[in-house]
Amino acid sequence: MRNEHVAGKLLEEVLPAKVAENLVNNYSACIASETGHSYEELLSLGGKERWWSTVLSPIFGEDRIIGIFGIAQEVTAAKSIERTLAQSLEAVSSINADLQALTSTTAHDLRGPMRQAKLVLDMIGDDVEGLGEQQVELLNTGKHVVNKALNLIDERVENIRNRVDIGTVQSSVDIGRWCSEIAAILDPLGRLKFTQPQCEIRCEKFVLDIGLRNLIDNAVKNTRSTVEIKIKQSGDKITLTVSDDGPGFPDDYVLPEDDTNIGGLGLGTAKRLIEARSGKLWIDAATSGGPGARVSFCVPGQIMN
Repeated sequence: MRNEHVAGKLLEEVLPAKVAENLVNNYSACIASETGHSYEELLSLGGKERWWSTVLSPIFGEDRIIGIFGIAQEVTAAKSIERTLAQSLEAVSSINADLQALTSTTAHDLRGPMRQAKLVLDMIGDDVEGLGEQQVELLNTGKHVVNKALNLIDERVENIRNRVDIGTVQSSVDIGRWCSEIAAILDPLGRLKFTQPQCEIRCEKFVLDIGLRNLIDNAVKNTRSTVEIKIKQSGDKITLTVSDDGPGFPDDYVLPEDDTNIGGLGLGTAKRLIEARSGKLWIDAATSGGPGARVSFCVPGQIMN
């Protein structure tokens, strides 16, 4: 945009309504803080979606703010690396789960015969008459070995039961602003009514982005007029639900396992990434067959306010 095309005009005069609204909100946050405001955003520019990291700083003149200085850096490549790492983590998590299951099964399979061996040795130990000193010593050694093996098996099974999944990096997300930015890309002219929560959450941002953006995109494609995003705390997880007033899902609809959606990371990948983190993605049974659709997913996280 050339200066002569934008000078003296309001943001909403030169930008789509939703994009302008988000910019006003970010500038207002900078002014309110009086120290600065930084954020990441996904913008559709020149027909391509690009990630940007922006830092805004207030400019003071005497005792008031007279302007805002901003620097924006494209971080699309970094986001691509983040995506690759998340997919690698999904694969490692899947392998880890398989190994855990194999170890647990093996431990359970061993425990039965070992308990039988312990029972036999205990029965022999109850009647040591007629056994020599060396036989008694061997019997006690056998009982000791079996007891130690059983303790190790029980300890391993308990560790598997209480295992901690592969750690993920969690960060704070302003869910209201995040939803507004996605709405600005998917509905730049503001034709639809969006309702979203206004709170800050802490979770793995990348998985939130993939999961929630897929659901919002599908809702926008199928809704007639409204898209509603809700969030609630469910134990140590957060549950996010996206609803619309479109035709809904067919009765026989099944969530896809492949990637046929946004940017190569569709609902199939979202489902696998979420499940790899002990989460879940599902369609509300009450919306099957319409009218309207409601899809939810839960991931580890915390609503902060």
